[in-house]
Amino acid sequence: MKKIKIYFSPLKLMSKILYFLALATIVNIHCFSQTRCNSWLYIYGERSGVDIGPIGVTGQKITVECLFNRTTPYDPISNGGELVSNHCSPENVNYLLRPNSASITTTNGFFQVITGNEISLNVTYHTAMVYDGSWLKLYRNGLLIAQTAASGNLLGNLFTTKIGRTACLQSVWPTDFVGYINEVRIWNVDRSQTQIQTNMNSILANPSAQVGLLSYYTFTSLYDKVSYGTTYKLGSFFGNSSTPPVAVSINQSNTNQNFSVCDIDRTGPPPPPVTTPISTNTHLKVSAVKSGVNIGNLNMTGNQLTIEAVFARTGAYDPAYSGGEIVSKHCTPQDANYLLRPNEAGIRTTNGYFSVKSKCALNTLYPIVTNSLYHIAMVYNGIRLKLYRNGALVGDVPATGNLSTNSYSAKIGNIACTANAYPSDFLGYIDDVRFWNSARSEADIWTYMFKRINTPQTQPNLVAYYIFSSLQNQVNPLLYSGSIFGTAAINQTNPYSLGGGGASDPCGVARVSVQTNNEVASAQTTNENVGVTPNPSIDNIKFTSNCNNCQSMIIDNTGKIIKSFKAVKGVNNIYIGNLSKGVYFLKQINKLTSATKKFVKL
Repeated sequence: MKKIKIYFSPLKLMSKILYFLALATIVNIHCFSQTRCNSWLYIYGERSGVDIGPIGVTGQKITVECLFNRTTPYDPISNGGELVSNHCSPENVNYLLRPNSASITTTNGFFQVITGNEISLNVTYHTAMVYDGSWLKLYRNGLLIAQTAASGNLLGNLFTTKIGRTACLQSVWPTDFVGYINEVRIWNVDRSQTQIQTNMNSILANPSAQVGLLSYYTFTSLYDKVSYGTTYKLGSFFGNSSTPPVAVSINQSNTNQNFSVCDIDRTGPPPPPVTTPISTNTHLKVSAVKSGVNIGNLNMTGNQLTIEAVFARTGAYDPAYSGGEIVSKHCTPQDANYLLRPNEAGIRTTNGYFSVKSKCALNTLYPIVTNSLYHIAMVYNGIRLKLYRNGALVGDVPATGNLSTNSYSAKIGNIACTANAYPSDFLGYIDDVRFWNSARSEADIWTYMFKRINTPQTQPNLVAYYIFSSLQNQVNPLLYSGSIFGTAAINQTNPYSLGGGGASDPCGVARVSVQTNNEVASAQTTNENVGVTPNPSIDNIKFTSNCNNCQSMIIDNTGKIIKSFKAVKGVNNIYIGNLSKGVYFLKQINKLTSATKKFVKL
């Protein structure tokens, strides 16, 4: 038989090799292995990332989503840095997704949505931006956390899309992302909240068959998973050094992963937590001063902390002490491990004392309402100290360093040091007190707010948990069990119902729960872009607000809130003569919508 020789041109031979490499990668992703856990893009230096080519989106619909874990501090102006960018400036944003914001430019102008809820470092999140022709929305972990009205057709540009950095490489702004990224998806459709939740922590099956999916990257390779077997579209590294750059790599393990993308046995969202409504007859009642529960030397260490409780204050209080001690391991600012009050939270770290007060504490219109039930939480994530009430972020300040410890016995309902003579006693009901050695996200707080944790021993990072049917620590009865002092009593019936304006605190920003499908109805009034005049200014600025009683603030370029106030509908005139010269930001928040404008003080 005559032998037939088959010759491939070098180009065809390379195509065949690429095809079988791509096929091998597909098989590896879907086999029963831990490949998924090791498939992260890791960017560990500035000006580095992956260029995935000219992926422009037209029309009035887009969704961009990914998983990420930021590992280093960031300039608050950058909103966490570029996750996915096809932009250079507000004039040419086809799309831009950051941890704390999303942006587009359309035929009707530039639109941006920003959340006031900063991410924690070394925590894995899912994020998604969605534009549907009427709204630009930002989701985090499946929750709608911010949205703004937007319209028009998306503007295209000549940039190639980049992951981890601004599309135009000449940018000098501090917007580089440093950390882990995975599951990057770009769609030319507006994905619903249900669709986002269904696929946010699982690998997409049959990417080429997904309606509206333009590009999809999991970083076992730099191949676009949509184009396997067709065009072999391939991303490329870029960075500061020679090829391959040392500041970016793929096939990396994300050590702080908390999503099931690595779980080969799960194809959808994790099951809902097993919880029951909080009971009304197992509260701690503190009815006199110098009373409460002593839980021992419960020091919190490191640079992450969350403390939560449910409370109802029954008596008037001195506003200087922000409602009294719900949980205290402190005596003075010089020796505070932690302090939680209805209107305040405090910690001391290796870098000093940090305290955050509720905006309501400074506004007599919105103090806590006595004889009403609230949920309260303080969160420290290594870069910020936050205060949540009824799931709303009501205070937020920069904070750094490792927590300082002390030898006081922590107390619930009273200050830790017994010699204190200040009027900081708490009078009322307390329940569901939780200590975590991690920074809980807003979604985490919402999950268990006003609900029992039925299996506390299985909760990662939960150190202590008290429900006052007993004085035991529900996580470990052998550690930090409580003891009564004064006239406090447990197993008491709390007769009061949810206060503070229902499910959201009037001082904070209302949120949409993961079960809510009617997303647009949750934002009845919207803010348009805030215009500041004159800009620059010496002593006064003016701006027009589209809503009455909107929470507004002036923020400096470090992210610190300098001034907080309520704007009125129409023209507002604000005195800034006492500010130092420099760059500031005017921010307005109204329900799920926020708008920010930069101005200069001369």
